[in-house]
Order: sequence, then structure tokens, then C-alpha cells
Amino acid sequence: MSSYLYDQTYIRDQAWTSERERLRALEEMFDESTARRLAEVGVAPGWRCLEVGCGGGTVARWLAERVGRDGHVVATDVDPRFMANDGLDNLEVRRHDIASDPLEEGAYDLVHAVPCWSTWPDASRHWRVWSQR
Repeated sequence: MSSYLYDQTYIRDQAWTSERERLRALEEMFDESTARRLAEVGVAPGWRCLEVGCGGGTVARWLAERVGRDGHVVATDVDPRFMANDGLDNLEVRRHDIASDPLEEGAYDLVHAVPCWSTWPDASRHWRVWSQR
């Protein structure tokens, strides 16, 4: 099966062998600008953050370091196999599908989800429903 074929829930086949390379490429393309933008937003010690579609976890780890021991980061992905918390006590990794699995309402100061929206067949519908929570 080609990695460009998709099922009802995810546009890419999670089993393809170059998934880690794909995640590294995304990290190289977007991490610097993402960190810059999140710093501009004012992510600070004590914040509670949600990283949706955490992939390899570079942004989640950046957030965890930024929010410090008084903050908390929840990193979610439908396939979190490439995500390690690197011993950060304030970083929680969850296997989670944001399109169908529940989350705590009103629990986060910041939600970062840029990469994963582009992989959903019906992203705009999911965003409208989820953002109203």
C-alpha cells in the first residue's frame, strides 16, 4: 500500500518505513519558526500546554522546558512511538486521536496543533467542533 493512500481517519499510513525521516524533515522545516512564534505568544513558567500531533516531540519538549517544573505539557498523537519525554517530569505523552477521543475541557493555556491539521481528510470540520470546547 502506498503511503499516500489514506483511510477514513488519517491521510498517511503510519506503518511506512520512513515515518521518522518525515518527522525529522518537518522538525527541520518548522521547529525554529514554531519556537519563535510560541516565544512571541509568551509561553511562560507555569503554563499548561497541549501539543496535538506531537510527532517526534521536539515542540513538546521545547514547551516543557519553557513552562518549567510548575507547568505541564500534554503531548498527544495517534501514534506516539517516536515521542520520548527525555526524563522531563512535566511532560506527559498520550496515545490520543483529537478527532474522536475526549480531552479535559478548559485545562490548557495553549494548544499547539499546526502539523496534524494538514493530515486530516476533513480538518476544517474537526477544528470547528474542537475549538468550541
